[in-house]
Amino acid sequence: MQEDKSKEKFTEMPLCLIIEKYKNAPGGKQFVQDILKSQTGRKHPQSEDKNMRIYKVFDCIANSSALVHLQSL
Repeated sequence: MQEDKSKEKFTEMPLCLIIEKYKNAPGGKQFVQDILKSQTGRKHPQSEDKNMRIYKVFDCIANSSALVHLQSL
């Protein structure tokens, strides 16, 4: 028997890089606004600039499988 598990993976990025990456994508402007509404972000260790605050952005879904051995009694 095999057990499949899915886990969402996120990447942390400064706001300025998120804007640069998604600004021209369809729905990109709204995507950035949604991130800002749903997350507070955290201070960048090397900058006080609000555009350098770090936010999480969805990256992928990682699938892992585990073989489960069932022993008959």
